[in-house]
Amino acid sequence: MGKWALCLLPAKVVLSGLIFCVKRKMTNKILSILCIDDDESILEIVKLCLDFTSNAVVEICLGGQTGLERIKTIRPDIIL
Repeated sequence: MGKWALCLLPAKVVLSGLIFCVKRKMTNKILSILCIDDDESILEIVKLCLDFTSNAVVEICLGGQTGLERIKTIRPDIIL
């Protein structure tokens, strides 16, 4: 995997930027996105937004430990 970066931005800014990036990349490849959070309602909102605005494959994980395990198996293009 490449380098990791942590950004603390408002959710609206992150989602808007991510949706833009996913749409631009969708011309060549279907991206896989893994969303990790400890709040199930946030995960559902993010998944709905991404499912509605892109053709990316979006998976959600409740909690950090579960997310770390899924990273090893699905090797997502984007991790939120």
